[in-house]
Amino acid sequence: MLPGFDGHEVCRRIQAVRPVPVLMLTAGDDEADILVGLAVGADDYLTKPFRMRELVARVAALLRRVDRAAELADRRPGGPAHRRRRPPRVVR
Repeated sequence: MLPGFDGHEVCRRIQAVRPVPVLMLTAGDDEADILVGLAVGADDYLTKPFRMRELVARVAALLRRVDRAAELADRRPGGPAHRRRRPPRVVR
């Protein structure tokens, strides 16, 4: 639970400011909750209880998709010559 507003509103606000990858981690396992979460901008949705290895795998997959999209954008004519580098990921 979030004070003031729900996760859907948080996702909407994040996506309105800057399109960043969002993985919703929530207790809402109803099909309607999942569909709304994805519709408001979440890239993935994981319900509680969850397995830590699955969470790590989903985050890694999400970051791979972001990296691939950035590489494709760099290759487009008129694309940026280089993109900002993220710090290295630490997976335990």
